[in-house]
Amino acid sequence: MNIEARIMQWLNSLDLDYKAYIDIPTEIPEEFAVVKRIGGRRDSAVIDRPRIALQLWAASNMRAAEIAYQVDELATQLVQDSRISKVSRDALYGYEVADSGHARYQIELDIVCVM
Repeated sequence: MNIEARIMQWLNSLDLDYKAYIDIPTEIPEEFAVVKRIGGRRDSAVIDRPRIALQLWAASNMRAAEIAYQVDELATQLVQDSRISKVSRDALYGYEVADSGHARYQIELDIVCVM
C-alpha cells in the first residue's frame, strides 16, 4: 500500500480550501499540503508502521498553524480506512518562512497499517 498516496487522496476528499500533493507543485499555490513518508518500520509481511510528515503551507505563520491544527484534529479519522488501525501524532511544529515566501507547519504521524 502506498500510504502517502492514500493520505493525499483522503485529504483531498475532505473538500478543504487547499489541495494535498506528494511533491511541492511547480506552480506553488497560496495554500497546500505535502504528504511525505519520513520513516517507520515494517513488523512483518503485512504490518507496516510508517511515520508520515504532513506539511501545511500558507502565506503566513498564523494561517499555516490554523491549517495544521485543523488537519491534526481530522487525522484521527484516518482509522476509518479499513487498512489503517492506529494513528497517533508524534509532533507538530512550525518552520521559518521558506524562500518561496510561504510559512510551513509540520505534523508527524505514526501509523499502523496493513499492507
